Amino acid sequence: MTFENTLSAFLPVYILVGGIVLLLLSDVFVKKRGVSFGLTVVTLFSAILGVYAYDGALPGDGNFFFGIFYRNFATLTLFASIFVAFLIYHDFSDDMLSWDLGVVYTLMLLANAGGLLVASATNLIPLYIGFELMAIPNYGMVAYKSKERNASEAAMKIFILGALATSLTVFGLSLLYGATGSLQFNTVVASIVSDVTALKLLASFMLVAGVSFKLGLVPFHWWISDVYAGAPVSIVSFMAATTKVIGFTFAFQLFLKAIPNWSDQWVFAFTVLTILTMIIGNALGVLQRRVMRIMAYSSIAQAGYIAVTFVNYALVSDSNDKSFALAAGFIQLIAVVLLKISALSVVLIVVKSYGSDDLSNFRGLFTSNPIVGLSFMFALMGLMGVPLLGGLGFLGKFLIVLAAIEANTAISWTLAIVLITGSVISIFYYMRIINEVMVKEDAPEKPLKTSVLVNFVLIVLTLTNLGLMFMGEVIPFYKLF
Repeated sequence: MTFENTLSAFLPVYILVGGIVLLLLSDVFVKKRGVSFGLTVVTLFSAILGVYAYDGALPGDGNFFFGIFYRNFATLTLFASIFVAFLIYHDFSDDMLSWDLGVVYTLMLLANAGGLLVASATNLIPLYIGFELMAIPNYGMVAYKSKERNASEAAMKIFILGALATSLTVFGLSLLYGATGSLQFNTVVASIVSDVTALKLLASFMLVAGVSFKLGLVPFHWWISDVYAGAPVSIVSFMAATTKVIGFTFAFQLFLKAIPNWSDQWVFAFTVLTILTMIIGNALGVLQRRVMRIMAYSSIAQAGYIAVTFVNYALVSDSNDKSFALAAGFIQLIAVVLLKISALSVVLIVVKSYGSDDLSNFRGLFTSNPIVGLSFMFALMGLMGVPLLGGLGFLGKFLIVLAAIEANTAISWTLAIVLITGSVISIFYYMRIINEVMVKEDAPEKPLKTSVLVNFVLIVLTLTNLGLMFMGEVIPFYKLF
């Protein structure tokens, strides 16, 4: 292993660390929020370019691999954070918060560095370290507005439950090591552990439970609605986009790359959890009145849709079918990033304007600001999975269902039917919001407090979502892996 190889391979991480140092220095000497914002965006763009500086494994090192899986997930993670950076800049515009905006951006870059380790790891130790490097900054970001009771309460809940999830994950990884005697992915896959079935079962249960906490799968989802309702909206967008991508990257690495030969232990667990998540997540969304809580249960349901990928991947044996199953989940993950950031951008505008995310504050949104209202409707139709108008949100669900049909088992067909059923249930709460947006009577009289930056984010995200849908007719997305 040479210095040049190591430098090229870990260049994005070095760029992020360099950006963190510059942000902290600018907070001390410059104290201008515009400088912190500019440094963050430049750092993230530079890190994206650095992702493509190296391809393959490091000579003499079996702990990391910088291939197509790494590039796809790392690029999506970093791009999501760029859009979130715009929202944070708009959200934390209060005088008492704007001066140290670099602290929030520093935590965000640190979480992205953890995500890059997760995407490139082929060893359980750097995989776990990267995952925790992502998780811990989230606690600080949620608690950033510490003087607000809801934010402090949300931070405490996510910290306590995050610690519980971490303990389950670490215990599961230790049992995995005890069963296989290795931390390397390729050795774990090749290990014969038929004589320790009980240990396999316990390890799988612990890992599924720990990962499900982070992903928000039912019944490990109770913290999500409180965090969505209590944390700053821009931080919620980071959790719904960047953190969600890193969480699924970790889960894909662990279950699909490290222990795919244990699928007989965890397929049934994920089948039950995804069914519960898709049904209960959408059903509870129907009962909500506050839009942020609707977005919370929408996020839970979307996690259930993507989690179907675990089962689809395990039920097929052909490598092309496995690649298709993984690509379908990845496309839905792209859709969730675009649509969630877009929807939460609008919620941020309304909360900044009227002080509440109550559904009544969204009345007449299309009339008062057509750009904001139209972008919101396209985002909701995408989360709903409306053909064509839903853009990538429809394509991702369609491909996941198609991958389930390709597996052609009773389990996969059941998941496909439940996914469609959950999408139908979601129509009720998405259309309720759209109806309020389109109503002209009794709209709030105060003007919306939007900005050029947020409008730019909304336009780019909406066009990207719709454009990628039509590009799918030309570019074979299913060959992403």
